[in-house]
Amino acid sequence: MRRPPLLSLVAILVTLGCSAEAPAPETYPDAVAADPNHYSTLYENDAVRILRIEYGAGEQSVMHHHPEHCWVMVGASEWTMTAPDGTTEMVPGASGDFGCVPEGAHQPTNSGSGPATVVAFEIKPGATAGGDMIEGPGAVAVDPDHYTVEFENDAVRIIRIAYDAGEDGITHGHPANCIVWLGVPEGDEAPEVGDFECGDAETHTPAPATTSVELIAIEFKGRATAQQ
Repeated sequence: MRRPPLLSLVAILVTLGCSAEAPAPETYPDAVAADPNHYSTLYENDAVRILRIEYGAGEQSVMHHHPEHCWVMVGASEWTMTAPDGTTEMVPGASGDFGCVPEGAHQPTNSGSGPATVVAFEIKPGATAGGDMIEGPGAVAVDPDHYTVEFENDAVRIIRIAYDAGEDGITHGHPANCIVWLGVPEGDEAPEVGDFECGDAETHTPAPATTSVELIAIEFKGRATAQQ
Protein backbone atom coordinates (compact mmCIF):
# COMPACT_ATOMS: atom_id res chain seq x y z
CA MET A 1 0.00 0.00 0.00
CA ARG A 2 1.07 3.60 -0.66
CA ARG A 3 2.88 5.46 2.09
CA PRO A 4 3.24 9.06 0.82
CA PRO A 5 6.33 11.20 1.44
CA LEU A 6 5.43 13.78 4.07
CA LEU A 7 8.62 15.70 4.79
CA SER A 8 7.44 18.86 3.04
CA LEU A 9 4.02 18.79 4.72
CA VAL A 10 5.48 18.18 8.18
CA ALA A 11 8.00 20.99 7.64
CA ILE A 12 5.16 23.39 6.79
CA LEU A 13 3.18 22.47 9.90
CA VAL A 14 6.22 22.73 12.16
CA THR A 15 7.03 26.15 10.73
CA LEU A 16 3.45 27.34 11.26
CA GLY A 17 3.44 26.21 14.87
CA CYS A 18 6.83 27.60 15.84
CA SER A 19 7.14 31.13 14.47
CA ALA A 20 9.82 32.97 16.47
CA GLU A 21 7.92 36.29 16.15
CA ALA A 22 4.50 35.03 17.27
CA PRO A 23 3.19 34.51 20.81
CA ALA A 24 3.88 31.14 22.41
CA PRO A 25 1.50 28.43 21.09
CA GLU A 26 0.02 27.69 24.51
CA THR A 27 -1.30 31.27 24.77
CA TYR A 28 -3.96 30.35 22.19
CA PRO A 29 -7.08 28.37 23.21
CA ASP A 30 -7.41 24.61 22.95
CA ALA A 31 -8.86 23.40 19.63
CA VAL A 32 -11.98 21.73 21.06
CA ALA A 33 -12.75 24.61 23.42
CA ALA A 34 -12.15 27.24 20.75
CA ASP A 35 -13.95 25.54 17.87
CA PRO A 36 -16.35 22.74 18.85
CA ASN A 37 -18.07 22.98 15.46
CA HIS A 38 -14.97 21.53 13.79
CA TYR A 39 -13.19 19.64 16.61
CA SER A 40 -14.71 16.89 18.75
CA THR A 41 -13.21 14.37 21.15
CA LEU A 42 -13.59 10.76 20.02
CA TYR A 43 -11.73 9.19 22.93
CA GLU A 44 -9.48 10.20 25.82
CA ASN A 45 -7.40 8.48 28.48
CA ASP A 46 -4.20 9.31 30.34
CA ALA A 47 -2.02 8.72 27.26
CA VAL A 48 -3.87 10.40 24.39
CA ARG A 49 -6.79 12.54 23.33
CA ILE A 50 -8.18 11.54 19.94
CA LEU A 51 -9.99 14.21 17.94
CA ARG A 52 -12.18 14.10 14.85
CA ILE A 53 -11.66 17.22 12.74
CA GLU A 54 -14.36 17.94 10.16
CA TYR A 55 -14.67 20.97 7.90
CA GLY A 56 -17.10 21.76 5.13
CA ALA A 57 -15.82 23.25 1.89
CA GLY A 58 -14.50 26.76 2.48
CA GLU A 59 -14.94 26.64 6.25
CA GLN A 60 -12.39 28.35 8.49
CA SER A 61 -11.45 27.88 12.14
CA VAL A 62 -10.10 30.36 14.68
CA MET A 63 -6.49 30.48 15.81
CA HIS A 64 -6.02 27.65 18.31
CA HIS A 65 -3.42 25.48 20.00
CA HIS A 66 -2.54 21.78 19.81
CA PRO A 67 -0.04 19.89 21.98
CA GLU A 68 2.30 17.44 20.30
CA HIS A 69 0.15 15.32 18.03
CA CYS A 70 -0.06 12.93 15.11
CA TRP A 71 -2.77 13.03 12.44
CA VAL A 72 -4.15 10.99 9.56
CA MET A 73 -6.10 12.31 6.58
CA VAL A 74 -9.42 10.55 5.98
CA GLY A 75 -10.00 11.30 2.30
CA ALA A 76 -8.16 13.81 0.13
CA SER A 77 -8.21 17.46 1.16
CA GLU A 78 -6.54 20.82 0.67
CA TRP A 79 -5.86 23.30 3.44
CA THR A 80 -4.70 26.87 3.90
CA MET A 81 -2.81 27.11 7.19
CA THR A 82 -2.42 30.55 8.77
CA ALA A 83 0.36 30.96 11.31
CA PRO A 84 0.16 33.20 14.40
CA ASP A 85 2.34 35.76 12.59
CA GLY A 86 -0.18 35.95 9.72
CA THR A 87 1.76 34.01 7.10
CA THR A 88 -0.11 31.32 5.14
CA GLU A 89 0.78 28.08 3.39
CA MET A 90 -1.22 25.78 1.13
CA VAL A 91 -1.21 22.18 2.43
CA PRO A 92 -2.55 19.43 0.15
CA GLY A 93 -3.33 16.04 1.68
CA ALA A 94 -4.04 12.64 0.17
CA SER A 95 -6.21 10.04 1.86
CA GLY A 96 -4.11 8.06 4.35
CA ASP A 97 -1.40 10.71 4.73
CA PHE A 98 0.07 10.58 8.24
CA GLY A 99 2.38 12.89 10.15
CA CYS A 100 3.45 13.99 13.63
CA VAL A 101 4.22 17.58 14.69
CA PRO A 102 5.32 19.32 17.89
CA GLU A 103 3.17 21.67 19.94
CA GLY A 104 1.93 24.63 17.94
CA ALA A 105 -0.83 27.05 17.00
CA HIS A 106 -2.58 27.59 13.66
CA GLN A 107 -5.79 28.67 11.93
CA PRO A 108 -6.88 26.15 9.27
CA THR A 109 -9.18 26.80 6.31
CA ASN A 110 -10.55 24.01 4.13
CA SER A 111 -9.51 25.28 0.71
CA GLY A 112 -10.91 22.28 -1.16
CA SER A 113 -14.20 21.95 -2.99
CA GLY A 114 -15.59 19.28 -0.65
CA PRO A 115 -15.67 18.28 3.01
CA ALA A 116 -12.41 17.42 4.79
CA THR A 117 -11.87 14.98 7.67
CA VAL A 118 -8.77 14.39 9.82
CA VAL A 119 -8.28 12.27 12.94
CA ALA A 120 -5.67 13.64 15.36
CA PHE A 121 -3.90 11.84 18.22
CA GLU A 122 -2.81 14.38 20.83
CA ILE A 123 0.00 12.78 22.85
CA LYS A 124 -0.04 13.36 26.60
CA PRO A 125 3.32 13.48 28.42
CA GLY A 126 4.22 11.19 31.28
CA ALA A 127 2.06 8.15 30.47
CA THR A 128 3.68 4.71 30.67
CA ALA A 129 2.85 1.19 29.55
CA GLY A 130 0.51 -0.91 31.66
CA GLY A 131 1.46 -4.18 33.32
CA ASP A 132 -1.18 -6.52 31.89
CA MET A 133 0.15 -9.49 29.94
CA ILE A 134 -0.93 -9.63 26.30
CA GLU A 135 -1.11 -13.08 24.76
CA GLY A 136 0.56 -13.80 21.43
CA PRO A 137 3.42 -12.11 19.58
CA GLY A 138 2.97 -8.45 18.71
CA ALA A 139 1.61 -7.62 15.25
CA VAL A 140 4.60 -5.52 14.12
CA ALA A 141 7.14 -8.11 15.26
CA VAL A 142 5.46 -11.11 13.65
CA ASP A 143 4.03 -9.50 10.48
CA PRO A 144 5.95 -6.38 9.39
CA ASP A 145 4.61 -6.74 5.84
CA HIS A 146 1.16 -5.73 7.05
CA TYR A 147 1.87 -3.77 10.26
CA THR A 148 4.26 -0.80 10.29
CA VAL A 149 5.05 1.71 13.05
CA GLU A 150 4.21 5.36 12.37
CA PHE A 151 4.88 6.69 15.91
CA GLU A 152 5.95 5.20 19.23
CA ASN A 153 6.73 6.32 22.77
CA ASP A 154 6.70 4.68 26.21
CA ALA A 155 2.90 4.42 26.38
CA VAL A 156 1.53 4.13 22.85
CA ARG A 157 2.37 2.79 19.42
CA ILE A 158 0.59 4.07 16.31
CA ILE A 159 0.66 1.58 13.45
CA ARG A 160 -0.56 1.40 9.87
CA ILE A 161 -2.32 -1.85 8.96
CA ALA A 162 -2.64 -2.64 5.26
CA TYR A 163 -3.70 -5.82 3.46
CA ASP A 164 -4.17 -6.34 -0.26
CA ALA A 165 -7.04 -8.51 -1.45
CA GLY A 166 -6.44 -12.22 -0.82
CA GLU A 167 -3.53 -11.81 1.60
CA ASP A 168 -3.52 -14.02 4.69
CA GLY A 169 -2.83 -12.81 8.20
CA ILE A 170 -0.53 -14.32 10.83
CA THR A 171 -1.74 -15.03 14.37
CA HIS A 172 -0.71 -12.14 16.64
CA GLY A 173 -1.75 -10.16 19.69
CA HIS A 174 -2.71 -6.51 20.22
CA PRO A 175 -2.91 -4.62 23.49
CA ALA A 176 -5.99 -2.43 23.93
CA ASN A 177 -6.30 -0.14 20.93
CA CYS A 178 -8.39 2.31 18.93
CA ILE A 179 -8.63 2.23 15.14
CA VAL A 180 -9.59 4.49 12.24
CA TRP A 181 -10.71 2.83 9.01
CA LEU A 182 -9.14 4.22 5.81
CA GLY A 183 -9.89 1.42 3.35
CA VAL A 184 -12.72 -0.93 4.24
CA PRO A 185 -13.61 -4.60 3.55
CA GLU A 186 -16.70 -5.61 1.62
CA GLY A 187 -19.90 -6.82 3.24
CA ASP A 188 -23.25 -5.63 4.52
CA GLU A 189 -21.86 -5.03 8.02
CA ALA A 190 -18.49 -3.67 6.92
CA PRO A 191 -17.31 -0.37 8.45
CA GLU A 192 -17.28 2.85 6.47
CA VAL A 193 -14.21 4.95 5.69
CA GLY A 194 -13.55 7.16 8.71
CA ASP A 195 -15.28 4.88 11.23
CA PHE A 196 -13.61 4.86 14.65
CA GLU A 197 -13.72 2.19 17.35
CA CYS A 198 -11.80 1.05 20.43
CA GLY A 199 -11.35 -2.47 21.75
CA ASP A 200 -9.73 -4.54 24.48
CA ALA A 201 -6.58 -6.61 24.10
CA GLU A 202 -6.94 -9.67 21.89
CA THR A 203 -5.08 -12.39 20.03
CA HIS A 204 -6.46 -13.24 16.61
CA THR A 205 -5.73 -14.56 13.14
CA PRO A 206 -7.05 -12.17 10.47
CA ALA A 207 -9.14 -13.84 7.77
CA PRO A 208 -7.94 -13.43 4.17
CA ALA A 209 -8.93 -10.00 2.91
CA THR A 210 -11.66 -10.02 0.24
CA THR A 211 -10.55 -6.54 -0.87
CA SER A 212 -7.76 -4.14 0.04
CA VAL A 213 -8.10 -2.78 3.57
CA GLU A 214 -6.16 -0.09 5.42
CA LEU A 215 -6.43 1.43 8.88
CA ILE A 216 -4.49 3.33 11.51
CA ALA A 217 -4.42 1.88 15.04
CA ILE A 218 -3.12 3.37 18.27
CA GLU A 219 -2.08 0.60 20.68
CA PHE A 220 -1.94 1.23 24.43
CA LYS A 221 1.14 -0.73 25.39
CA GLY A 222 0.70 -3.51 27.91
CA ARG A 223 -2.93 -2.68 28.62
CA ALA A 224 -5.88 -5.03 28.51
CA THR A 225 -8.34 -2.12 28.29
CA ALA A 226 -7.92 1.28 26.69
CA GLN A 227 -9.06 3.17 29.76
CA GLN A 228 -6.47 3.99 32.43
